[in-house]
Amino acid sequence: MGFWGSVLLLLAGAVASLAQLERYDPSKISTCSQGLISCSVVDDWSIVQEEDSGPVEISDVDVKPVLCCKQNQRCEACLLITIHIRILNQTEGSGEDSGDSEDENEGVITVRYYSGPNLPQYRRIFFTVTPAARRKQVEAQLKVVECRDVFPGSRVNVTVSSFNRSVSFPSLSEVCPYADLEECKTPRVIPVIDRSGGVAELRVVDEDVSHTKRLRICVRRGLVGKCWKSPPIIPLHSVTSCMCFQAWTNGSRTWSCPFTKNKEFRENAVRNASLTVSHNKTNDGRPVLSWILSAPCSLEAEVWPCRMGAGPGSDCKEVPGFRVNHTKDLIWSENSSTLWISGEFVNISSHRHFLHCVKFKVDGVISDPVCQYNTRRWRWSAPVLVALLVFGLVGVGVCLLRRRIRGCVSDWEKTHHSGVEAGVEEVLLLHAGGADPGGVCVLVDQLSDLGLGVCSDLSSQKEVGSCGPGPWLHSKLAQLQKPGGKVLLMLSDPALDTAQACWDSWTRERTGPADYRTPPCSSDVFGYALNCIFTARLKGGAAERFALVQFDSQRLLDGDRLVPELFRGLDLYSLPSDSRRLLAELCPERTTRFSMRLKRLLWLRQASARLDKGLRNCGKGLRPHADSVLTQEESLEEEMLPLKH
Repeated sequence: MGFWGSVLLLLAGAVASLAQLERYDPSKISTCSQGLISCSVVDDWSIVQEEDSGPVEISDVDVKPVLCCKQNQRCEACLLITIHIRILNQTEGSGEDSGDSEDENEGVITVRYYSGPNLPQYRRIFFTVTPAARRKQVEAQLKVVECRDVFPGSRVNVTVSSFNRSVSFPSLSEVCPYADLEECKTPRVIPVIDRSGGVAELRVVDEDVSHTKRLRICVRRGLVGKCWKSPPIIPLHSVTSCMCFQAWTNGSRTWSCPFTKNKEFRENAVRNASLTVSHNKTNDGRPVLSWILSAPCSLEAEVWPCRMGAGPGSDCKEVPGFRVNHTKDLIWSENSSTLWISGEFVNISSHRHFLHCVKFKVDGVISDPVCQYNTRRWRWSAPVLVALLVFGLVGVGVCLLRRRIRGCVSDWEKTHHSGVEAGVEEVLLLHAGGADPGGVCVLVDQLSDLGLGVCSDLSSQKEVGSCGPGPWLHSKLAQLQKPGGKVLLMLSDPALDTAQACWDSWTRERTGPADYRTPPCSSDVFGYALNCIFTARLKGGAAERFALVQFDSQRLLDGDRLVPELFRGLDLYSLPSDSRRLLAELCPERTTRFSMRLKRLLWLRQASARLDKGLRNCGKGLRPHADSVLTQEESLEEEMLPLKH
């Protein structure tokens, strides 16, 4: 018959044995042959094992793999342990004093088995020998079905008395084509193309959610090579026709190559092919042009050297005698990201290495020449270098200009605000009693940050209380000697009401009888400031040192409300919209020199931007709770209260 005939017979026998694995009902774990009754199997977990007993003698032990199958359910791997025993007659079993008592006919046999690294397990088989069997001295069998620690591919050792048996259960690849085991259930993976998202998602078609959670997937380039771990979502530009996916849980594995006939994904494999070139020398000094062709799939490829400029125009003419043809069946090297093949062209000499390049053709598509030094790069490298140089010079110039501008602004601040260091104040900020002082605090902080000398009645309540509102105001007005010094009145509803009430009171006093006298309209600093404005109006002046301030978020004089007669003719600044105009008024020009005018202009631009940003950032703080801040009248009244003894 020959060697190969014997091999075929062995394979046929193995397949037949797999196809004929016996099936057992796992609920019937033990059976007894004729002559034995009351058979039962009990797990034995005791540390010290008891000896076997009974009127029997073990003659042989058989162990073979079987399938335990419940109705309408998948099967599981099991072992059938068959114990052959010879029943002893009464004389052999118990001597001369033996009788037909029931205890003398009872027996027990211990089965010990273990699989792999698991601890040994023990089963004790209890049975009773019939009196007729003892008289006839017959042969009997005990069969036990064991499923614990038995699985496809496992090796189990069984010991019964002095008999040791070892058996291997067939592997999944051997048994799954012929048996419906739980371990043979394989997940089915299908790709879902999402054109809008530009991805391919691997989804599992499996009703068993537990299998889906344990699912693992790897990808292989074709049916050979290593299987690399694959994410469930793959960008479409990375999907190729040679991608094959292997999916598994804890059992057998399933293969699928879903993109084999997809033309688009085959073009991806061709498009992602690339070539690298380098010039080297052999050990004996001969010139070598080395190349490495990488691609996501094993493809049919041709590679040949060419000489740039040797053909018409800028074409690369092939160097004859060096073309290499690689079939897709050639073994490619691989890593987790790509496949590659390499080669070299020996004795390719050139005075200028970049003249020799390499071209390749994959699936009929010829690539552009690939050179170690890109010849096209020199055509635009000079303009790019010039452009980079120009941009660099412009950047340096901008940095120097900004530094110069900062220096000019700093010089102007030192020149203009030199009087602040001597205690000269430029801005006096007043608010009406009962008004929200939050805006005053914000404006004082922002103007002070710009280097202006700022004073307010709110921050000087102690001085106002000690010398009185009137003298304190006149002392501050006397200090506003610098050009641009201003008294800013913070507008509020109480301020407008107070101004209108004072105007009405003073006009009635002027037009009323000679003996008619009205009480002062207000006894705080704000009231005395209104008195100064009224006095200036009587003298025909315009009260140039006084101005009105309001916030954009709290516009009071915006067309809906009439301006009190007392405030007409005064400048009104709405902040932060009029930040630059206010700073220009507080810091007027002192010289006609162009350099100083330019420095002032730059400072105004920078300072107004800072003031605008600061006021907007503090917008939430323009309405703080004013309960903790006493007005000037409340402070004065509190100081005038008599002490209680």
